[in-house]
Amino acid sequence: GFTLSLLLVFRTNSAYDRWWEGRKQWGLLTNVSRALAAHLDTLVASENKEVKEVFANYISLFAYTLQAHLRTEKVGEESIAKRFNIEAIGIENTKKIATTYHQPQEVYKQLVAYMHKQKKAGVFSVQDMYLFKTELNALIDVCGACERIKNTPIPFSYSVFLKKFIFFYVMLFPMVY
Repeated sequence: GFTLSLLLVFRTNSAYDRWWEGRKQWGLLTNVSRALAAHLDTLVASENKEVKEVFANYISLFAYTLQAHLRTEKVGEESIAKRFNIEAIGIENTKKIATTYHQPQEVYKQLVAYMHKQKKAGVFSVQDMYLFKTELNALIDVCGACERIKNTPIPFSYSVFLKKFIFFYVMLFPMVY
């Protein structure tokens, strides 16, 4: 009984570690999104509301598509249209997001492309783009870390050992009792 409880504690501890790591990554996504939004809000002129709205939609859409991607779901055009302003994002971009396999990556690419477009239009300087690079990299790092947590299984030998031990414990328990 003691050995069985130790094995179950290790299994529970492993599950809790995965949950805690996921929670930290999702918190990091929240913080990076807030920081990026604050920098964009400060650097984009207040009369340029269309640009601010596009950035706000892309930042929110990244988190939304990441959540669906981690659940192995797809975000469709209707779902995007219901929650976001597709006129700001663009109908073609919305279709591209809805049809691609890795939706968070597509949102990220479109966000970066839109930032470079705004740089060429004179909204951002080279120094501003350097500031955004860190936050944008953090977004994609969170995506990769969450995928790593999701796709890393419990080691095969550990799960087989646990199943065999439980089987023998259950089979021997009546004889010992």
